[in-house]
Order: sequence, then structure tokens, then C-alpha cells
Amino acid sequence: ADGILAADDKEMLLFSSCPADVRNTTGAGDAFMAALMWAYLENLGLEDTARFAAAAASLTVESPETVHPGMSVEVVLARREEFPLSVRKI
Repeated sequence: ADGILAADDKEMLLFSSCPADVRNTTGAGDAFMAALMWAYLENLGLEDTARFAAAAASLTVESPETVHPGMSVEVVLARREEFPLSVRKI
């Protein structure tokens, strides 16, 4: 609920939480980590990676199922644009 702390060897960022209508938290951490790895492999920067992972987790908690049945890169990107997170450097 307090957001996300993302850091690498160059910067540390604190993001607000992505709003979600929570129905089931099972799988949210797994979705976050899977999205984090996808973004890393796509060479996204720290901020874009954290935003993508947060969007995937928010979609997951809105689903009654452990894995959101409509999860895809396009759906996560749309969620990321729908709810931009506030960010501040630490």
C-alpha cells in the first residue's frame, strides 16, 4: 500500500501504489516479478521497469484467479498508462 522502492547502481526511486480494486492478492508478487524480469530483458530503464511491474501486480489483484486470465504485455502497458504512478528520487 505504501508503494514501490526501486533502485539500481545509479538511482533510487519511490513510487506511489497503483490503484486497484483488490479481489485476491494471491499471485501479485509472482506477477510483479515476472513483469520485472520481462522489462529487464527488454532493457527498460529503472522507472519503466517499476511501472510495468506495478501495473502487472495491480491487474493480478483485481482478478479472482491467481493468474489474471487476460494478462498480456499489451494489457499491462495499457494499465500502466491508465494509472501513471507518482515518482520521486531519493
